[in-house]
Amino acid sequence: MTTPRRSCRPAVAGLIGLALFAAVFGCALPGVLAYKFFPPTVPARYTPPKDQPVVVLVEAGQSPGASVPEAEELLQALHADLEKNKVAPMVDLARVHDLRDREGRGFSKLSISEIGRRVGARQVIYVDLTHCDLHSDPGSDVYKLRLSAKVKVIDAQTAQTLWPDAEGGEPFEYETQPTRATTDANSSTIKREALKLTGNEIARMFYKWSADTMREEHRDMRLR
Repeated sequence: MTTPRRSCRPAVAGLIGLALFAAVFGCALPGVLAYKFFPPTVPARYTPPKDQPVVVLVEAGQSPGASVPEAEELLQALHADLEKNKVAPMVDLARVHDLRDREGRGFSKLSISEIGRRVGARQVIYVDLTHCDLHSDPGSDVYKLRLSAKVKVIDAQTAQTLWPDAEGGEPFEYETQPTRATTDANSSTIKREALKLTGNEIARMFYKWSADTMREEHRDMRLR
């Protein structure tokens, strides 16, 4: 009895389909498939010790010690992301707010390390928010957030900068994708969501994560 020969048509069809896909997307094809099935791991820029409590402070450079809405929203997002990813034991932000209320104007005179010690932290992730602007062209309802900051980690006991080596902190710049305002999402809502995304981006400095696209990985490499 003769064994029937297998048809090669499915394989040929698959190769033709792959070729057509490559013709449309060009050299991006290998990268698209690689990132879809084997997303690269981006290492942490600094890894806090797991046994040392960490507190996050975000202050606007032009108003140190003051409670600025943008700085507060960024703080909440950054703290939540670090806590979610179990970066380290996180000091409750209520302790910082209570200390600010007790000290009043004197809060701005406290050093970063002293604030850390008084709220029970061993390390302080400090973000100096130097620029934050929700930009929209005249007559347009499309917005995007542009933000600049400097990030550093301070030892609350010794007041030494643990990371980075660069003086003043690690520069961070971020710009969100353009978002159109709607009846359900006005400029304030867009800004709040953009600050949340920014907080998540800063948090990624402190734990390893998987890049979904080449754009994400390359952006991180430019910051290093």
